[in-house]
Amino acid sequence: MRFSVLEEEISKIRHHIRHGESKKALELIAKIEKRELSDEDRDNLNLHKAEVLPSYGKHVEAMELIEKLIKKFQREKLSKKYITALSQKVWLLIGSSQLDNALNLIKKINELIKSLPNEKLDEFYMERYSVLLAKGAANYYKGNYKQHAKFAKKALKLAEKYNFEHGIGVALINLHESHRMFENKEIAYDYLEEAMRIFRKHKNQYRIAYIEHYYGHKYAQEMNYDKAIESYLKIMPFIKQSENAYQRIAILLHLSNPQ
Repeated sequence: MRFSVLEEEISKIRHHIRHGESKKALELIAKIEKRELSDEDRDNLNLHKAEVLPSYGKHVEAMELIEKLIKKFQREKLSKKYITALSQKVWLLIGSSQLDNALNLIKKINELIKSLPNEKLDEFYMERYSVLLAKGAANYYKGNYKQHAKFAKKALKLAEKYNFEHGIGVALINLHESHRMFENKEIAYDYLEEAMRIFRKHKNQYRIAYIEHYYGHKYAQEMNYDKAIESYLKIMPFIKQSENAYQRIAILLHLSNPQ
């Protein structure tokens, strides 16, 4: 019974992370950490803790935690938790602009995934999705926008296969970003409109606010300043109440420099 309760709490943590509620996620993690947990449960909790810490700029703390977990899990090279930890490290490397190191680690993860039996691939679809999106993101920051679009498209197809709606929405935002950079703006905003539909359906204000700022940029570039201001003002309540410090800074920076 204890395990099923923890599963329910982990599901709440996942919800908080996806909705940008970093403070709530960390508070729930801190509450659970005080309990007597099995090693497996504590490891699972720490994987989520390492994921949410960067929202407060705690990349070093997150990296230290994920390195400890990788060292612990590496005896089981084809285990879900080992591959999950490696994929989280990839995102931390991208967040600290270590793009070549991230791409090298992605190669290692892909080799591990390729060695999985076919019947295990379904079990690892989240990890496969994360790695595809990460490979696209690393290419984006290296200025390889077509490669970014290529891997975002693969991530989208994988998310659609497993009806992973949050993943579909995030992949669509990535496709918007890449097409926007190589001036295919009509298609770019088609992707963004579909992403907005998904996140409105799930009432995800975290993603809605991020999408809205892109519309503000679009209207500003078209010199439709009234519409641009309207979009930016929609974001302000979210910025004030958001618990995700990184998201607040990212949106404010984008608002200060529309492009």
